[in-house]
Amino acid sequence: MKKTWLILAHCFLVFSMTPPASADDPSQAILPSELEAPKQKVPSGRVPGPSGKLFVDVAPAGARIRILNIKPKFKQGMSLDSSMRYTVEVSMRGFSTTIKRGVKVEPGKENRLKIKLRAAPKNSPKADGPDAEAAKPEKPSHYPGEVWTEPNTSMAFVWVPGGCFQIGCGPWADDCEKDEYPAHQVCVEGFWLGRTEVTQGQWKAAMKNNPAFENRSDQYPVERVSWEDTQKFIAKLSEMDGGKNKFRLPTEAEWEYACRAGGKETNYPLKDVDEAAWYYRNSGGRTHMAGSLAPNGLGLYDMGGNVYEMVQDAYSSDAYLKHSRNNPLHAEGTNRVKRGGSWNYERPYLRCSHRNSVNPGTREKDLGFRLAKTP
Repeated sequence: MKKTWLILAHCFLVFSMTPPASADDPSQAILPSELEAPKQKVPSGRVPGPSGKLFVDVAPAGARIRILNIKPKFKQGMSLDSSMRYTVEVSMRGFSTTIKRGVKVEPGKENRLKIKLRAAPKNSPKADGPDAEAAKPEKPSHYPGEVWTEPNTSMAFVWVPGGCFQIGCGPWADDCEKDEYPAHQVCVEGFWLGRTEVTQGQWKAAMKNNPAFENRSDQYPVERVSWEDTQKFIAKLSEMDGGKNKFRLPTEAEWEYACRAGGKETNYPLKDVDEAAWYYRNSGGRTHMAGSLAPNGLGLYDMGGNVYEMVQDAYSSDAYLKHSRNNPLHAEGTNRVKRGGSWNYERPYLRCSHRNSVNPGTREKDLGFRLAKTP
């Protein structure tokens, strides 16, 4: 009996020394919300509100659903903080991506959001809405793949017919970065685009110098030029041309549209990357002659690899939330967008939707450009 009392006394002592779980000691308690939903990142200084469940009913069934401003993947019935507003994206191949901003959930309830996707138009801008004038179909004065040659530098330009497409990372793409979302529909008018990256010979014809690090041949792409240098080259070429043609850098939307051979749902300029691009694994650590590998479906060379290509747009990680539908050009910011990857980068950087940024005064030995021309 004495031994039994000693055991009971010991148990009572251990129990009395164990502090109860309290609000001041969160490690001692498991909250119901931890069992219901994945953790969401809450801005410092803000107390999360009570949760509500979100269901998204989509048509057609099988569309991909994402919440863009939180990290956890969407699951039907997932619990969300009722004090936050959410951006919901629904996408599916062959349909226009739909984005709903400012979505809220009521606490303690099952909230339902209904979204019906519309079939994507077939590469023809709609002539309605505030941008109707910019969206009018172009006159069929040129044909796809038509080539025009600038007489002073022998720079060849390929005609790219206008159309509408989903820019950014859609269901057809992979290895995407945050700044490639959301995929959304834009329309571009027809334009001329350089068949290759600007070569050292073409640069020398206008500027009378050669800044390239890899100074092997006039047929190699010019590099070690900055975005500011490209503007001087354009001004000089326009002077030589007598102002007859409007030369410029392509916009980011034009560049991706051309890389994807008219906005096709493809991840790379060609399915076989090694057939079309000089990059880290096959370049031998340097640039190569422009146009020495296979072109894409529009007859454009080196849209992936060889040298990075600077475009008109200023870089912003959320530029795709601010695009206009027709001929978008993001102008807010200091740094500029560069596209296509280079000889010094791995495969994911060669993707048509890949975006990167560069200071407008920076010169790098894998940084070049390609010219566009307004018809």
